[in-house]
Amino acid sequence: MLSADNPCYFICYQGFIGKITKDESIQANKAGSFKMVKGLAGDNTVSFESLEYPGYFLRHQNFQLKLQQAQGDDLFNQDASFKVVKGLGNSTMVSFESYNYPMHFISNNNFNLVIAQPGADIQTFKNNATFRPTVALYGFKSPTNPNPNSRTRGRCRN
Repeated sequence: MLSADNPCYFICYQGFIGKITKDESIQANKAGSFKMVKGLAGDNTVSFESLEYPGYFLRHQNFQLKLQQAQGDDLFNQDASFKVVKGLGNSTMVSFESYNYPMHFISNNNFNLVIAQPGADIQTFKNNATFRPTVALYGFKSPTNPNPNSRTRGRCRN
C-alpha cells in the first residue's frame, strides 16, 4: 500500500513497528507485504495480515501501529480493525479509520504509522492519512520477471 503524501513510500514494519519506507528491498521481501482481510472485529472492517508472519496483524497500541500475533480477544480484534473510507486527501484513494477509536485514522507521522485525529494542519493530516492499495510485490511473477523475489518497480527509482 503506497502513501499518498510520499508516493514511492509504502507501508511495512521494521522491528514489528509500523512504518512507511522507500526501501524496495523490504517490499521485495515479505516485510513490505500484507493481505487486507476481513476485519477481525467484523462490521464491514478490514485487517492487515502479514505475509511474512501469518496470524500477525497490524494493530494500534498507544496510538502506534505494531505487528503482533492475533490474541483472539476483543481488544486485539478491535485494535486490528479499520473502516475503509474515501481518501481524506484524495478521493480516488482510501483512508483507514480505527474501529474502536472513531475519527482516528492510520497516518504517517515522520515515517511511523500511527492512528491520529486531524490537527491544526488539516491538509497535511489528510495527505498523511491517505493511501493507494497496491498488489504485494513479494512473490509476484510476471512474464517479464519469472523470479518473484527480485521484482523491482521502475517508477520509484531515482
